[in-house]
Amino acid sequence: MKIRQYWLVYDISDDKERTRVERCVSRYGQRLQKSVFHCVLDASRLRQLQGELEALACQSGAILLAALADPPQWASLGKAAPALGENWVFTWP
Repeated sequence: MKIRQYWLVYDISDDKERTRVERCVSRYGQRLQKSVFHCVLDASRLRQLQGELEALACQSGAILLAALADPPQWASLGKAAPALGENWVFTWP
């Protein structure tokens, strides 16, 4: 089974909905910022995550799941950014 990297980003205004999304996503990935997570998932875990998020039926915002290009390429910008590579590219699932 192929494993891919994803960034999951959300903008949800309702505190209860946001907390539920945060708890769900934290089981699948690592927080990068307040509403940005990095997830490494195979196809089965991806479907599982998508199903759990859909079941939450959030009404006060949006969730975006972006697949990183295969192979992933990175760029770090800014004084405190970690050195991750030379370039970054997104593909959409």
